Amino acid sequence: MVKLNFKDNDIEIDLEGIEKILAIKKRLIIPYNHIISVDDDAEKVKAYLRVGGTALGHRHYDYGRFITNEGLGFYIMKNKDRAFAIHLKDEKYNVIVLELDDNASIISQINKKIKKVKKD
Repeated sequence: MVKLNFKDNDIEIDLEGIEKILAIKKRLIIPYNHIISVDDDAEKVKAYLRVGGTALGHRHYDYGRFITNEGLGFYIMKNKDRAFAIHLKDEKYNVIVLELDDNASIISQINKKIKKVKKD
């Protein structure tokens, strides 16, 4: 299970259960001012090499660190067709690819937080 917690200055991505085991990671914390953009088409991010984590099948069940066309990326997804990408700056990962139940709502919330931080 993946839980997102929207804080005042950052977003926490908590991994629990099997996702934590497959990704070899418990939590990611990303400041809103380090998010460049959110893209609902994760197809643009190409994973070339698994660095740590789990990859089971083509385009399915990717968890953990991967070398991508954007640099180091972190994947938490079961199906790339239903995933979105968070593009980052000044972070360990250049991109995070996520698949959640309500991607459109999550993307909207992240974009609102980014706009609010940029105004302040």
